[in-house]
Amino acid sequence: MSLVADLVSVAGSFDRAFVTWRANGPAPATAAALTAFWELPQAAPLRTVAARPPLDWDELVEAWLDLEAGGGEPAVDWAGLGGVPGEPVAAAVVSVFALAGWAGGLGEALLRFPPDEGWFLVPARAAHTLLAADAVHAAEFVVGRARAVVDEGAREFYAPAVQERLVGLREAALGIARRRDEDVAGLAWELRAACRAGGPNLRAEVAALLWTVGDVPRADLLARAPDYTPPLTVLQQLVATTMAWVRDDPLLQYVWLELKDRPPLDLRRHHRLFALLNARYTHNVLHHLDVSAAYARALVAHFGAGPAADLVDSFGLELATAIPILGADEPLSQLRLAALDHLLLGGDPDRWRELAGAASAILGDAVRRGDFTALHRCLAVPLYYVDGDALAAVERHRAAGLAYWLAAAPPPPTLVAEQAEPLRAEMGLLEQLRGARYVRLTPQLPPAYQRMVTDLRASIRRGEVGVHPLDQERAVRLTAQAWRELGALWERMRELDPSYVDARTDPVADLDTFAAALTATTPGTRPIGPFPVRRTNPDEALFDEPSLDEPSLDEPDGLGRLEQRGMERAVRYLQGGDGADIAAAIADHEAAADLADAGGVPLLRRVEARFNAGVTRHHRYGRTGDLGDLRRAIEHWRAVMRMPDVPAERAVVVADRLVDALLDLHRRTGDAAPRAEAGALRRAAADAASPADPNAAQRLAALGMELLADPSTAGEAADVLRRAAAAARRSDPRNLVPILNNLAIALLTGGGAAELDEAVAALDEAATTAPIGPLRVRLLLGLADLLDRRGGPEDAARAAAARERAAELLDG
Repeated sequence: MSLVADLVSVAGSFDRAFVTWRANGPAPATAAALTAFWELPQAAPLRTVAARPPLDWDELVEAWLDLEAGGGEPAVDWAGLGGVPGEPVAAAVVSVFALAGWAGGLGEALLRFPPDEGWFLVPARAAHTLLAADAVHAAEFVVGRARAVVDEGAREFYAPAVQERLVGLREAALGIARRRDEDVAGLAWELRAACRAGGPNLRAEVAALLWTVGDVPRADLLARAPDYTPPLTVLQQLVATTMAWVRDDPLLQYVWLELKDRPPLDLRRHHRLFALLNARYTHNVLHHLDVSAAYARALVAHFGAGPAADLVDSFGLELATAIPILGADEPLSQLRLAALDHLLLGGDPDRWRELAGAASAILGDAVRRGDFTALHRCLAVPLYYVDGDALAAVERHRAAGLAYWLAAAPPPPTLVAEQAEPLRAEMGLLEQLRGARYVRLTPQLPPAYQRMVTDLRASIRRGEVGVHPLDQERAVRLTAQAWRELGALWERMRELDPSYVDARTDPVADLDTFAAALTATTPGTRPIGPFPVRRTNPDEALFDEPSLDEPSLDEPDGLGRLEQRGMERAVRYLQGGDGADIAAAIADHEAAADLADAGGVPLLRRVEARFNAGVTRHHRYGRTGDLGDLRRAIEHWRAVMRMPDVPAERAVVVADRLVDALLDLHRRTGDAAPRAEAGALRRAAADAASPADPNAAQRLAALGMELLADPSTAGEAADVLRRAAAAARRSDPRNLVPILNNLAIALLTGGGAAELDEAVAALDEAATTAPIGPLRVRLLLGLADLLDRRGGPEDAARAAAARERAAELLDG
């Protein structure tokens, strides 16, 4: 793996500063700044690989690679290599030299465990510098590679010390995300303006884009109804989907390229996104065929004045050439190609039903394998054109999309006793399926779900597992094996309970069955799937519970078994709503909490026992509204907060639940004491917040909002919101705009001249930071009003400029 070679490939292909350098050489200012830097003492390590600054692109790349290949001296402080003030592109070049020198100095140790400390420093600084040079793609690559290594290698990933070292990488990642959000919002805004009827417009092209991603109703409406313009949110989602999948979907890419150099939209001006749209990709067989371009031209013409005969013939010829080459590959593309072919030629309506059935089969297969993506929504295209029994086709498609979940949550059987053993076998296979599917999803999981992934990786390194649990190929095999064995098991169960097996193998409901399931709930009846099941005995269960009489600390893990039974009963209550289950769960957890306090139990076990006892009480309170349960939950969580030496990360979770419960008690009773206690807890949490805590901004913002509700604490609210804004700038810029807006409100409540100046500055930053769209318009107008109120020498001109910018945004 060559870190620098991969980085060069990205930067030289997608980032304008380096693409321009590659084609035309550096800008004069960049060359001059780099030449001046080369003479400085701090550039001595770079002069070992190039006596003069390499200004030719090939020479520059060669110097980077030479340094990475072994020219980097381990004794050099590559993380502290100085930048080039005032010239961002030259500074970015130097940062890549630093990255190459650090990697070259480590050599084969670059990927050893534990990760070198430089992984937390050098890539972060390089990413910040690249981002300042508008090399967003290169910065994103560097952060992604560094996080992959660090997340894989850090033994205690969630320890505060590790989190604090990650601040630099996290700040860079959030800066990149903010730039991406701004890009998507800006292009969507201009795309919507280009959809207005009258004069030059791109309504046909946008309709073709919507059709390609599966939003056929809006595509058809855009083509037929001159007064219709897609909502901004729809176009933002369209742009975001495009940026996520354009590399892998040539059909989508070539429709976008139909917008290139087409007024009123200047697509090239959105250069960061245009680089992705205009790139030449080769990893997909469809990239090497001409059918994608023919598809785009024909589809745009269909939504415009109608395709000429030569366009239809050209598309048909390219399609006939492509189909034998594609074979069984690219099913999403093949379905859309076939749908467009039938749309252009018309004919047999049964063909739409065939295509709808094929789409549902593709969808069901993808869902079962865990391969479903946002792009699979394009499989809805043929459903729009099905006539006659359209509802049945839609229901079959819906069931295909739910294939995994319908299997993972089985309906209740009717013959419990006779099916006990097969049902146990089914539960075991479903557990295997769930585990394998989770592994299949790990590359796409949001960051909040990655803790388990990190823990699994740590277990692998320590040799605690015999096989690699995150092996994707193994997960594919286990998923396919589970589905095969489930199918065979269901067939063996058919003689015992045919209706159960029918529901498992073909869970498609007709309209009458679906409606009956929605309306079948009566006292004592619990609807599950399409089968309402009457429970005559509230304590009835599918399998008998293990006995656990008077558990004590003397028996092996009696506390653990008691907690486990309580959790199982609570889960059953949440799924079915039976009061007997939650009452039994509460009894188990109360007993577990008392048992944990008896002595000799580790601190964390006592924390968990009290916390779970409170959670179970709160579950029942949520359904019944019983204040006794709410007060008891509060007592349990207060007990945790009184325990000495509770780890900070656990205390934060408990404090959050306790604050919510206290505020709920205040709202229900009107008693001011719970609200005061909640405020004190929030203040304590805010005071203890670590700068490395990624949730610090949210916690401080919540406290600020709570204080802002009372005019007498507006000053304190402003102090807290200042801290929240500082934390958001550092690690959570997506939440910065609402924090700044609330800070301005808190400052204005104070009423002084100094507060007004700070409020203007806060609202000005919010208006500059907000993504292009309605929110920025409202902030600009609010800023103009504040400037009028202040009435300074330059405020009138600034207010007019803010209103003018707001008007421009409204006009698109």
